[in-house]
Amino acid sequence: MKEDVLRNNLISLRKNKGLTQKELAISLNYSDKVISKWERGESVPNVEALEQIAHFYHCSIDDLINENLDSDEETITSSALKVVKVSGTSKLFNLSIFIPLAIWIIATFYGPRYFVVFGFGFLIYWIYYGLKISKVSFHSQYEGHDIKIVNKPSKIEFFIDENLVDGNYSWFAFHLKLTGKINQKTIKANVSNNLFVKCEIFVE
Repeated sequence: MKEDVLRNNLISLRKNKGLTQKELAISLNYSDKVISKWERGESVPNVEALEQIAHFYHCSIDDLINENLDSDEETITSSALKVVKVSGTSKLFNLSIFIPLAIWIIATFYGPRYFVVFGFGFLIYWIYYGLKISKVSFHSQYEGHDIKIVNKPSKIEFFIDENLVDGNYSWFAFHLKLTGKINQKTIKANVSNNLFVKCEIFVE
């Protein structure tokens, strides 16, 4: 692997997407220090990280480690569609998970009994929280056609003009890829569910 090529591609892709290192770190679930080391060439992503980065930028690992990425950058960026969250929990509720977590951590200083009791309470809230934030839907448009992603704890469905074109029926599925067609164009939706549900839709 040519480390300088990889480093330059990572910097170029991030800037082309208009992200700071901290914003990218949140999206990839890494620290901004790790992102910074990758971009300075002090370390390189492992295979798992490369797969995650390629998935995030809608490209292949070969694109990341080869010098021909620049010619594909514009295509990758221009294919992204604007996605609007039309239903789901509020930002305030999304952040509420940190309150019982903080209480549980504090409880550890008062002995094992408090740790167990508050840990059980946190587990119950975590389940409730997961069920709530998983109920979310996203909307987009392409060439006058309506695109809708409906995510629930037990399933996720991809609609084009109210017609179901793809879906997954697993409980709390992570990092899903859904596809559909509009006028011979492939519409792809990437839905991630690390802590908050996020959706990206693009055209190939």
